[in-house]
Amino acid sequence: MSSPSPEPPVTGEIATLLNQAVQRLSPEVLTAKLHTDRLVVKYPAGRRYLVLTPKQGEMLQEFGAGRTVTAVLCAAISAQRCPPLREFYELVVKAVRAGILQTDTQPLPQTILPAKWSLRLSGSLLGGTSAMLALGAGVSLSLHPLRMPDNPAELLVGWAVACVAVSAGWMLAASVLKAAGVEVYQPRLKWKTIAPRFTVDVEDALMGGRSVQANAA
Repeated sequence: MSSPSPEPPVTGEIATLLNQAVQRLSPEVLTAKLHTDRLVVKYPAGRRYLVLTPKQGEMLQEFGAGRTVTAVLCAAISAQRCPPLREFYELVVKAVRAGILQTDTQPLPQTILPAKWSLRLSGSLLGGTSAMLALGAGVSLSLHPLRMPDNPAELLVGWAVACVAVSAGWMLAASVLKAAGVEVYQPRLKWKTIAPRFTVDVEDALMGGRSVQANAA
């Protein structure tokens, strides 16, 4: 689960933010392409993401090492590429809350460290293996139809196998992400459920693009 969002700026703080505060683009920011018309920008230290259009990404780049919103806006007007004002102001506020734009008047999001995950597995290899296993499962079910357990022991064994299989799936997904160069967060055991299992947060698959998201899934 992501860390709680910082409290939104109050009205007076927003006025200062949009008119007087000098804002700088975080040097830690990472950018990845989602689609032809969408990209995702990440503030790694706080594990915060913004999905933007390419033009919005360019506007954030204009802040560089430090500029006011007014200065960036005036430069955009002079270059005849001014965005809609409401959209631009919302973008600035969201970027500041995410730590992507930083200013001395607003605290940064809480630091969230990625997990130390050493296992790395090829997503394309696992994708092919998964397809073969799914085909084999279909053939097996056609030859040996499902039946109800004859005794509680069989039911317990089936439940345990299902829990292990789900946990293994999460582990494989995390390994695919690490092999693709993206991060894994919050590996943990979920005990308080009818199906206890190991799980991880794979939200960072966004940074690997659609192919990595598909392989992790």
